[in-house]
Amino acid sequence: GLAHALATFRQTRDGFHPSDPRRAITDAELDAADHLIVQLSDALAPLENLNAGPQSFARIAEQHRKAIAALGGETKELAEAFDEIAQAGRLAVTPGDYSELFHVALADRVVRRPDNAVRVRIFGPLESRLQTVDRLVLGHESG
Repeated sequence: GLAHALATFRQTRDGFHPSDPRRAITDAELDAADHLIVQLSDALAPLENLNAGPQSFARIAEQHRKAIAALGGETKELAEAFDEIAQAGRLAVTPGDYSELFHVALADRVVRRPDNAVRVRIFGPLESRLQTVDRLVLGHESG
């Protein structure tokens, strides 16, 4: 969906009203977005390529673990949970039901973000002025 949306944006941006701030997006920025979409697609491929039918809970968890590793790594607690799931029985589950079962498997654990995790917070105009942060991204709502 992201790749299609970006391709559509590239094709239609010349038709935007001259005051539309999206017209200021450069080709280099669009190329960077395209590169990010490719990286996300590659990272999520293990999950995207799962069959829709029932399969081993451990197999889906293995693909989930690969995706997490590609997106930035896993915590010690999460690694232990994945190891336990891998050793569990052959419970069959559909990918659509995996999320709920995974939450149940982790329900009694405390999994903390790594200290170097990227944290994104969205603030309103007043709140953003009161924050002290290392990096700030400004946006403007049009319409």
